[in-house]
Amino acid sequence: MPRVEEANKRIEKARRDGDEDLDLADLALNTLPNALEQLTSLKELHLAGNQLDDLPAWIEKLKSLQKLSL
Repeated sequence: MPRVEEANKRIEKARRDGDEDLDLADLALNTLPNALEQLTSLKELHLAGNQLDDLPAWIEKLKSLQKLSL
């Protein structure tokens, strides 16, 4: 079962704290929450262990992203 609420909590914390690293690994997500789109200062995004078939087009808006772990 996807743990979307946990993902949203982590995204909100990262937004509030200005984090540059976000771990959304192993949450059984099949899509990425749209709130992630707002984290434009994110440098590392960890998504391993999810059930993503593809990434949303808006992922390219994360211009600071240097590391994407799938």
